[in-house]
Amino acid sequence: MTIPNGDAIRLVFAMPGNPVSAIVCSQLLVRPCLDLLFHGPAHDVSSKATGPLDLWIDTIVEHSLVQQELVAILTHDITLDAQRPEYHRVTLHRSSDGTLMATTTGNQRSSRLMSCRDAQALLVLPAATPSKTRALKGESHLVLLLGELRGIGELQVKHSKHLEFKKPTRQAKVAVVEVLPEEKMHLSRLDDISLDVQNALSGSKSGGTITVSKKTFHGAMDKLYPEVVDCNGADFVIVCCTSFPGSFLYHLEVVSTINERLSKHAKALALQARQGAASENPAAALFEVVTGYAPVGQGVMVICLPDSGLNGGLRNVRGLLKHALNLARGKPHNHHHSHQDHEHKTQ
Repeated sequence: MTIPNGDAIRLVFAMPGNPVSAIVCSQLLVRPCLDLLFHGPAHDVSSKATGPLDLWIDTIVEHSLVQQELVAILTHDITLDAQRPEYHRVTLHRSSDGTLMATTTGNQRSSRLMSCRDAQALLVLPAATPSKTRALKGESHLVLLLGELRGIGELQVKHSKHLEFKKPTRQAKVAVVEVLPEEKMHLSRLDDISLDVQNALSGSKSGGTITVSKKTFHGAMDKLYPEVVDCNGADFVIVCCTSFPGSFLYHLEVVSTINERLSKHAKALALQARQGAASENPAAALFEVVTGYAPVGQGVMVICLPDSGLNGGLRNVRGLLKHALNLARGKPHNHHHSHQDHEHKTQ
């Protein structure tokens, strides 16, 4: 996650409490992130990164470096964990015919630092299934090197078998509704707001966004909700109250009007958006944020917030929006990248 740090953003890595789990997570998550931060992608990607911000980010990520990977043969059986994949610490050696062999470092308990003492790689083991409960001696499995090995070259994310990097194929549909009183229509910022929304929601791991409609509402409050949900099949509707002198009470009326019509409220999501808005503009903390579900068409998630702090508010929740919408629609959440759980199985 990130937190404000003056004019910059500070990265925060929340690691597991058990020392071995923290080491494994550092190798899988922190090390590649810091390498990208301080050294950049493996090659100059400026000519390849075009279009919206999320596509730029995808291109940079797929050219970033990760741990070198090799395939090794097990020298013994290992019981697989029933709940999740495991990163088993192993030593490596070559057999007489040059085959790479992997051997456990011993007890893999997450509190036992001795399991890391001689480890040269992380053996990637799948979760157990009813038909497969053990990794058997002689089987081939992927290993992630903990150090550098000469002669095999650098590995980019796009070539990693472990990560199996895939670009998002579906763009979430977003509608933008600016709300202003009739007498304040000359203050409309619809185009700027739409651009801010597009930029703020770009770069989420859930995929990119496409704006399917944008409009300014300036009618009576009893007409607002129907206008909001008339959104051209959008997945998300961003309702933005443009600021003007005395807009506080008007904003409260807008929020109240929308809030009473939503069928499912996402109060935790609204709090996150409000905190993000306040981090961008402290005055935005005065304005209420409402987030909830409207059961129209396939169902749409509505987020209402002020234009002051719009970017910060949306950026703070953009990675959660698709999950929230799936929950509201009654769809199971697909846990991508389950091999990167915070607490890896180490026993």
